[in-house]
Amino acid sequence: MPGTCYAKIARGEEVRSNLIHLRELVKEESARRALAVCMNGDFSVLTDLLKHEDPKVRKNAALLLGEMETEDVLPFLFDAWHREKTLFVRADYLKAMRKLDVSGYVRVLEARREQLASLAGSSEPEKLKHIRTERTQLDQLLDGCRKTVKKRFSSWEGADVILLTNSCQREITARQITTGARSLLRMGVRVRQGDPEEIGRIRTYTELLFPVPGGKIAAGSEEEIGRQLARVDLPSMLDGMHETGRNTGEAVYRYRLDIRPALTGREAGRTVRRICAALDENSRGRMRNSAQDYECEIRLLRTKEGDMVPLLKVCTMPDHRFDYRREVIASSIAPTNAALAMQIAAPYLTQGARVLDPFCGTGTMLIERNYFKTTGTAYGLDISAEAIEKARINADTARMPIHYIHRDFFDFRHEHLFDEIVTDMPRDIAPEQGGTKRLYERFLIRSRELLKSGAVLVIYTMEPELLESCLKDQEGYRLLKKAVLSEKNGASVVVLQTV
Repeated sequence: MPGTCYAKIARGEEVRSNLIHLRELVKEESARRALAVCMNGDFSVLTDLLKHEDPKVRKNAALLLGEMETEDVLPFLFDAWHREKTLFVRADYLKAMRKLDVSGYVRVLEARREQLASLAGSSEPEKLKHIRTERTQLDQLLDGCRKTVKKRFSSWEGADVILLTNSCQREITARQITTGARSLLRMGVRVRQGDPEEIGRIRTYTELLFPVPGGKIAAGSEEEIGRQLARVDLPSMLDGMHETGRNTGEAVYRYRLDIRPALTGREAGRTVRRICAALDENSRGRMRNSAQDYECEIRLLRTKEGDMVPLLKVCTMPDHRFDYRREVIASSIAPTNAALAMQIAAPYLTQGARVLDPFCGTGTMLIERNYFKTTGTAYGLDISAEAIEKARINADTARMPIHYIHRDFFDFRHEHLFDEIVTDMPRDIAPEQGGTKRLYERFLIRSRELLKSGAVLVIYTMEPELLESCLKDQEGYRLLKKAVLSEKNGASVVVLQTV
């Protein structure tokens, strides 16, 4: 109980271990309230421990005071931080003050941050680790005091971009680019001097990244990699894309760092932290690593030779292509894959068609079909009431008059035959429900009954071989096209026609 631990601390019994135990207890709100009752507004037992000879006692007393979230303890925490000589404890005082109003101490905090920046380049490794930890806590504390100016993205016109695409179908995205020079990369398409408006309308790329001027980052220590990143002057690049930076030239950009392929093992997180620390120290305060609310992502692609290619993802740049996706479920198809399926089936899809999705989920396939070419009428079916409700929300957001119905496809009846079926086939059907093979067989039989002669089926499937096997036992279909989207998991788009 909190009261028992607190009483032992007050009597000086096993102070350090009881402080640690009490900190664990007060993670629960009820225990925190119970401790507050014990203290009755008198924090002297804990504030006196901020002068204890054991630095770990000082550290745990400070963190426990911070959990109480009362401004009464702030002067004690600030004074203890100011006089603390043990480096590994200093950051914890700042962490304890994070939920308190430190606006009256901003000048002192900023001065300490400048001091730490000057020490960073000349300290031995063990000391440097604690300096960086304290500076990170200072950054977070100061960020809470400052009025953050939201960066407003303006333009990337004239810059090269890399569009990350499905690696098996890069050409489909490349064909949609009519301005600028384009070239295929292993991961997508590079565009030089492209039209931002045209690229913003393309629905088949997953991410837009900017190559960083200066090329590769040479292999080296984490500190050296961070220094090289600072030398390529990312802030100037970001200034050119933002109104705030362009006007002042002093904007600070919060970022996260991602290394791909991802590092593994216990050192992975430490490697990223060390690179970020070196970049922060050498960017004159204009790049700041942040776990949240970051404005850009620095992505380092590792080469076989050990070098790294830096790319920049600008998170402030708006992307409205899939704004309609307000609601999803675990099995929802990625919208870029749905859009890619429409591009693959493009020669066979017609304006004003009557379209059905028998397993519609949250509606992505039908919505992307409407974006590609407007349908006449569109119906989506699903046995999940939750999915249907979410599909209706998404369609309303997209302002598309799609009829979503909570019904089993195999019981569905309609007075008119359909021109098209577009669907993402369900997977991993349990044996007691007939299994996946039986589902595919029933799907082909029922689809033939609901479709006109010459109608088209656009099927996204993880089981293309199973689908083709079932087709051999069915009459009334011919295979128009098959396109592999992933060699790893077998995802494919299969286009059929009724005969």
